[in-house]
Amino acid sequence: MQLILSLIFFILISFMSPILADQQQNPEPILSVELYEQFAKRLVNKIKSGNHNYFIKSVNGDGLFQRAFKDFQFDDDEEQKAFIKKIKNSLNEHNISLFKHLGYRDDIKFIRILIREKAIHALIRLNFANKSLGYIELVLQQNDYGDVSIVDWYDYSQGDFYSVALRQLTSLVYPSNQSIWTTLFGTKKPTKKTIDQLVDLAEMEQNKKYKDWLEAYKILPEYIQNSRLYLTRQVAIASLTKDQGIYKKALYALAKDHKQDVSLTMVLLDYYFYNQQYDDTVRILESFNLRIGGDAGIYTLISSILYTQKNYFQAIANAKGAILADRSYKNAYWSLLRAYLITDNYRQSINMMNQLVRRFKVKMPFSTIEKHPEYSRLIKSSDYKRWKRRATK
Repeated sequence: MQLILSLIFFILISFMSPILADQQQNPEPILSVELYEQFAKRLVNKIKSGNHNYFIKSVNGDGLFQRAFKDFQFDDDEEQKAFIKKIKNSLNEHNISLFKHLGYRDDIKFIRILIREKAIHALIRLNFANKSLGYIELVLQQNDYGDVSIVDWYDYSQGDFYSVALRQLTSLVYPSNQSIWTTLFGTKKPTKKTIDQLVDLAEMEQNKKYKDWLEAYKILPEYIQNSRLYLTRQVAIASLTKDQGIYKKALYALAKDHKQDVSLTMVLLDYYFYNQQYDDTVRILESFNLRIGGDAGIYTLISSILYTQKNYFQAIANAKGAILADRSYKNAYWSLLRAYLITDNYRQSINMMNQLVRRFKVKMPFSTIEKHPEYSRLIKSSDYKRWKRRATK
């Protein structure tokens, strides 16, 4: 039992994500939306400063476990209390690996409050050191005193609520509990052999034996192999091997039945790129952008894809949309500058360069500009010569 519990908490930290319902048109009255916004902004500032423990301290354990175990049938109340206490203690002892590899801090941002199934969600954009975007939605709750806390969260780069991941891993501790297996897979209880296999997978992940995990995954029963839960987990494990062939194979397995799932957009982006399905990539990113209410990061990503397709005017439109959505998102300015340069919009190019210097303190000396091939046509223009003359007076 202790071994499995330790495995649960090791794995759960990297196994976070949720499928969100459509935004409701007529939600119930909400007390002080401003308090939710203030909480989310304060949390983001803490994350930016490197205080990731603030996230853990903001989790409402009782609310989280109510969501995770609402259909879970314990043998008695004492067993339930003991189990929840162990999980809460372990959760407090761990940091969240989601925040361990963040990149440019200024790109981390609270975007907006969303209403999903009459629940309050805070949308947050993350930026990682490998230059990939991440989005999470925090499920927030206010108590009678107006204090806000986190009762669940959804990481779009994974694909399920944290509470779902918690419920799944808990099934290894209570394998005889039929209700949890039915909730997870809609099927009869797995055999002891299957449960042992799942325990082995957990041990392999804890020991970072990722290729062994992928081999053992192949002998799981098909209903578990082909479940959304384990297909997305396979992609996550495959990415950790750093083997492009293995990773691509896992992506294809997930895409086979789930490529239209907008909640898996960020997971399946590489699948579309591998297949050079750029039109489909743009389409699914637009759907995802609509789902989250629009964000500069997604507009910029769409702009970059359109640029590679030589659809420069649409690339410009999306880069402009990104700046309108978030004037502090530096990548949007670079994307717009690049599109202006390729279309010989010299005055607009110079305007973008000025904004990069003023807003973001970017160093752009003329000597560097004039050596860069992307600026070759610009530097021959009268607009550039006039700009340089004025700047060097």
